Amino acid sequence: MFKNLTILMFFVFGFTVSAFSAGVEIKNNTKGTKEIAPDLKTAMQIVKSGKFGSDDLDLIVTVGGGGGATYASLTDIGGLFHAINSGLVTEDVIAVVIANTVETGAISLLQFAHPYKLFIVPGAASVLTLEATTLGSNAPMMVLDGADNVIIDGRFGGAGRYLRFVNNNATPSATGPILRFINDARANGIGHCILESNASNNASPMIQFSNTTGPLGNDSIAVDSCLFQASTGTNPGSYGVAIGSTGAETVLNEKNSAIAIIQNNITGWLPSSNGAILFNSTCMGDSIVIDSNRIYNDVSQTTTWIGIGITSNTNNSTINFNSIGGSNPDRSGNALRSIAGITMSAISMRSDSLVKSDIQGNRISNFANTAPASVTLGVVNGIVTTGGDVNIGTLSPNIIGGGANPWDTVCTAYDNGWIFVSSTTTNDSVYIWNNTVSHANYWRKRNDRNNGIRIAGSSGRLISIRNNLITNMKGNGIGNSTSFQLMGIAFANSGGTASIPLVLNIYENTIHNLVHNTDTASSHEIFGIIQSSGSAFLTSNIYNNKIYNLQSNANTALDTGTTAPVV
Repeated sequence: MFKNLTILMFFVFGFTVSAFSAGVEIKNNTKGTKEIAPDLKTAMQIVKSGKFGSDDLDLIVTVGGGGGATYASLTDIGGLFHAINSGLVTEDVIAVVIANTVETGAISLLQFAHPYKLFIVPGAASVLTLEATTLGSNAPMMVLDGADNVIIDGRFGGAGRYLRFVNNNATPSATGPILRFINDARANGIGHCILESNASNNASPMIQFSNTTGPLGNDSIAVDSCLFQASTGTNPGSYGVAIGSTGAETVLNEKNSAIAIIQNNITGWLPSSNGAILFNSTCMGDSIVIDSNRIYNDVSQTTTWIGIGITSNTNNSTINFNSIGGSNPDRSGNALRSIAGITMSAISMRSDSLVKSDIQGNRISNFANTAPASVTLGVVNGIVTTGGDVNIGTLSPNIIGGGANPWDTVCTAYDNGWIFVSSTTTNDSVYIWNNTVSHANYWRKRNDRNNGIRIAGSSGRLISIRNNLITNMKGNGIGNSTSFQLMGIAFANSGGTASIPLVLNIYENTIHNLVHNTDTASSHEIFGIIQSSGSAFLTSNIYNNKIYNLQSNANTALDTGTTAPVV
């Protein structure tokens, strides 16, 4: 079948370090803190010898349209998935794509014999396209329905992205996902591939984590080093969501856990997109890793949008070292922006209180709303938490704005929080340490607020704000503003109970160069730190903060601007 199987095997197994070869071990706290879910190493580590559990070479088959291949497609009747479902797998299978395919999505891949694996790889260093154009309404192109140990790797010779998956129905609202995990599909991965879609429906992300009727969940799955972009296929167009979830947990505590989304480039979504990576259904569980992704697009958003979102009361999850903003991978170019009365948040997480989650080392800039004063709202947030125990910047600082490059700025058009604890639950402990918020501006002339760190809610156990740098914030990006507040740290949590009192610690922060310009007779308040609410069960400790250069610059003698370091 091949002239040089030795060369082929070297290419298949000569992987660089990534989720596919690093053997990442992730604890799965949904099912108990002592249990460890099958680690990614089980599925991702490629045996360097080129052999898998036997002394014989693995079964090698080819996939490609036009004749000459073992199977004409992956998903059509008579294709590779059909053959695996109908036969008996007694060894690892390597499926080498040698030509473009037309995918019908007719056959889902079901569970096959353990411990064998299926590898889908390119047969040459040229891009090979697997495309669907005529699937049913919102139907997925590929489904792993309980199938385990499936690895799709687009590299050839250890480099490149040579597998291109395209789902683009003639009617964009009818385009479904490219790849769906459902019913205990576990220890799977897709990496170093190009994914394209024109799915205008936000409920049809390119990669979709669904629910399960089994006892385990869709666990230990990696999406690594892929490029997500608008379809350039038969039916071109942009898409809604790159990676998302759907469905509720159907068995108690059997959610999708130990998911790794790492080193992907995500761009080309629609103005009506709800988010890039959006886990907003209750089927998602614990130990979710979203790390080192680049999210960028030359688009003006028209609906509420979240760059990275986990809303499922997760434990032990991390959103670390991601880059969000701009129209290029380094956040340069045109801003990721809006002129509409919507809310845009770069990162949003809802954690639980069993095991802390982390938000560390992210870069957010070239991210702005410049809605006119006639438009209500227009909020831009950097990092938002909506409950649970979470560490923000404790190990590696998040930088919002930052000013390192001309494009490293952020701008809001309505009340916001560049780091925003928007709601809390009774036992929450939140640590906000070591972060930088700078070159963070407010746009237009309205009675609004621009907040470096903002704490809302009505409960909690401990909120610790330490060693953050908040600097170079403006009360208006262009023009002048009416009655307005510009605040470095704003605390407005009224929580605490007799049984669970709330402790607030704000210390060792540096806040300076907060400047507001105005031409009105209204009140303008520029505060370094303000505590505007509390309760008899709240203890506040505010000390050792360095605050200077707070300015309210009036262009009229009628202005009543007020500045204060601590209120």
